[in-house]
Amino acid sequence: MTTQSATVPSPAPKRPVFYLAMAAVFAIIAISGFTPRYLLPVATHRFDGSPLVHVHAILFFGWMVLFAWQSGLVRHRRIEAHRAWGMAGISLATGMVFTAIALVVRGLDAAHAAGNFDRLRLPAIAPLSQIALFAVFVAAAVASVRRPETHRCCSLLRTCCRPP
Repeated sequence: MTTQSATVPSPAPKRPVFYLAMAAVFAIIAISGFTPRYLLPVATHRFDGSPLVHVHAILFFGWMVLFAWQSGLVRHRRIEAHRAWGMAGISLATGMVFTAIALVVRGLDAAHAAGNFDRLRLPAIAPLSQIALFAVFVAAAVASVRRPETHRCCSLLRTCCRPP
């Protein structure tokens, strides 16, 4: 007597939803944090910041959207689209770094003009350190595109420490 066994193809393993969920959490934190300080004043025409602040805000909002989009592409196994959008991420991150540095320098110039430079010079180290750390994690994520788990971790970390 012969026994026949049928092989049932197993479904493709589901990708963890962790990174997509974290992107949503980061977006909620960013929106709730910047609503009282930026979004509401802009909506009510009470914001008196420079155009550079608006460019900075657009870039940072774009980063949160791109991170969620990229996480969704990977979750749905659209890796080629994820890679193509990765080039936009590199450009966006570069703009974020430069605008963040420009805003810190502008704040130090304003502090110097107001006579508060000595008091504000030391606290400027914090945002500059965040900017540097963000840039390091962006570079590490780009360098590790062939190692998916490392790439995912660096992507998550760069969003955690994005500059102010």
